[in-house]
Amino acid sequence: MERLFVSHKQSSRSKTNSSAEGFALLSLIALIPLVVTLLACLGGYFHILKRKSLAQGICVQTAARLQQDLKKPLVELLKLNPHASALRIRRTAADKALTEAMISGVAPLIATAQANQTAVILQQSTLHARQLALLSEAQRLRDQGVREINRRARLLLAENISAKTFYHLPLAVEETPRGSPSPNYEPIAMFAVGQQQVFRFQLNLIAEFPQIEQALDTIQKTECSVTLEQKEEKWEVRTLAAKAS
Repeated sequence: MERLFVSHKQSSRSKTNSSAEGFALLSLIALIPLVVTLLACLGGYFHILKRKSLAQGICVQTAARLQQDLKKPLVELLKLNPHASALRIRRTAADKALTEAMISGVAPLIATAQANQTAVILQQSTLHARQLALLSEAQRLRDQGVREINRRARLLLAENISAKTFYHLPLAVEETPRGSPSPNYEPIAMFAVGQQQVFRFQLNLIAEFPQIEQALDTIQKTECSVTLEQKEEKWEVRTLAAKAS
């Protein structure tokens, strides 16, 4: 009789254990959709963070590289200023000498003065051509930067890509004196503002996650502005703005 009681007790305990295991298994199965949803949300969250960071990085890196490249034509252009100033002085002297020679009416003096003036004019033309070539190189670099931001941003499926400048020349410099055959090119008063390049674009942060609720506001507007500034006779790249909203 005692054996039958023990056997019955063990059978009951086995049934209880089986029921508990079955309930635990059902609970685990019920949690699977929740776990899958949680993992999907985490995946989407990290995907969004990655795209936000990547978009900002592309904007700032491209703008900074552009300004770094623009340093070379800027420095070379400014280095020509002493030569340009010297040629203007020589041109003034040559013009004066020719005028005096013409007044004297002495043919040899006139010929010499004309030859000297022609030589100075040629040097001015050569120098100015070099100055304009450097400005053209700066414009080429600007255009290249715009193409690069378009290329890299489109890899993120970005839209409304734009590039804005704040000065009519590719380098923020002005002719001094204006209209001279060999002017100096000096940085403008608000050089950092005029030199800056602003890039803007926007992208859908979950463009590659259509399963995430599309009603969410997932459009990010990225903007960055980078320029050059002079510090202790050296030009350094400076980020004026870098934001994503």
